[in-house]
Amino acid sequence: MQLDSKTYTYSSKKSNNYILIFLGLVLLIVNFVLGSSSKEFYFSYLTSYFFWLSILLGGIFFTLVHHGFSATWSTVIRRVMENIIILMPIFTLLFFPIVVGMDKLFLWTSPELVAADHLLQVKEPFLNEQSFLIRFVLYFSLWNLISIFLYRMSVKHDSTGDHSLLKKMHFFSMSPLAVLFFVSLTFVGFDLLMSLDPHWYSTMFGVYIFSGSFLVFLAVLTFTLIRLQDQGYLNGIVSKEHYHDLGKYLFAFTVFYCYIAGAQFYFIWYSNLPEETIWYLHRWVGTWKVASVLLIFGKFMVPFFTLVFRASKRNTKVLKVMTLWIIAIHYLDIHWIVMPTIHHDNVHLGAYDLFTMLGFTLVFVGMFKHIMSRNALVPINDPELKHAINHRNSN
Repeated sequence: MQLDSKTYTYSSKKSNNYILIFLGLVLLIVNFVLGSSSKEFYFSYLTSYFFWLSILLGGIFFTLVHHGFSATWSTVIRRVMENIIILMPIFTLLFFPIVVGMDKLFLWTSPELVAADHLLQVKEPFLNEQSFLIRFVLYFSLWNLISIFLYRMSVKHDSTGDHSLLKKMHFFSMSPLAVLFFVSLTFVGFDLLMSLDPHWYSTMFGVYIFSGSFLVFLAVLTFTLIRLQDQGYLNGIVSKEHYHDLGKYLFAFTVFYCYIAGAQFYFIWYSNLPEETIWYLHRWVGTWKVASVLLIFGKFMVPFFTLVFRASKRNTKVLKVMTLWIIAIHYLDIHWIVMPTIHHDNVHLGAYDLFTMLGFTLVFVGMFKHIMSRNALVPINDPELKHAINHRNSN
């Protein structure tokens, strides 16, 4: 099989990418310096950070699934997924401000509050600074190991054509490390988001975070593929058949997210325990009520009634709009989880929210474009690539 290298070799000026990365880091550093004494900065930083981290975690999940089940159809989009997850090392470093601001983010870091609160004392073996930092050392070690291993093996296979590398990636993705990743994806939601209100708990919250993370990654992946084709890349490689499959995933996980979010709410509403219902009550006052209703319509009804049709899944213009919508609503979802902790009455979008989000976006885009330009956009020596290009949907 011969492919035109022009369509799978991404070209991007290094200087432009470095400028984006530099500007993004400057924005984050300046905000950190100016807001290091402000509680609001750390909450804004956490919101933006977790938004982008969730995209990477959703990408690791999809990449593990691809290799673990030796999927064929997704071979043509595998490298783009790998280019996203290899950004994990930079996001490991960007976790530092959250460590610095732990005392402003989490009530359970205060010895005085813990001493005066019986429930915090019961949870102290888990919610304490030492165990929190140990868990995140383990999380980031695992996430970096998975992302770097899969990326390097894939790139090495491009140059060597050694198919034993594909077997290594398959067995790696079926190893206990993959199981540990799923556990870590659950617990990172507990640690970074649920523990903001240490009196509240939900056994479904980890699955809620997983469903949102995978859904937003699918949206970012689909939008990226469409943008690449708009720029002349991947033509004749990624087709409407692949967009149809991605559209089905977007539709399925929209439904799954709604099921998990709805079940979590209904169980809490039915049991009517004050320590559980108070979390939702905080999000049903002032303009938070508007945000709550918007989440119901925006994260379920709009994508559901758009993507339910076969034609919409195969229309890149519709998919582009829907992926941008899902990405924006996912940010609202994270903001809705984090911000009522300090802004109790109304939705608040301030300068810290804007500039931290802009900083992370510039770093992500600059690093992603730089990584994409270093290697082929498809795994050119993968024996399943031909079958993946010729993939057809039966429905």
